[in-house]
Amino acid sequence: IADGHNYGIGYGGYPWLGVGMMVLFTLGLSPILGLIRDRTGTSWAPALFHGTLNAVAGLIVVVIAGGHPLVVGVPGIAGAIALALVTVWVALQQPDVRAPIDPATGDETPITSR
Repeated sequence: IADGHNYGIGYGGYPWLGVGMMVLFTLGLSPILGLIRDRTGTSWAPALFHGTLNAVAGLIVVVIAGGHPLVVGVPGIAGAIALALVTVWVALQQPDVRAPIDPATGDETPITSR
């Protein structure tokens, strides 16, 4: 984050604000990725979502002309507000409680002592 990959250190005259925005963005994205992981049971689904989000965010930067990058786009203030709303929704969801998977059989049944 501090290398400035997403915002840059000399970003719009706000050298540390971009780093702070990226931290807020990643904190807001974490519950969503966690929910996707919990619901699908695989790490491929959140990885695909993350890659898709990166592609869409890059596309938005190309398509939207004007506006300060801290305000527009996915990792800007608009994206932070959207992520905050989705994070609240994720927090209100009932946890997907599953029985542990028995590694010997692959069944989603409680593992009993042998």
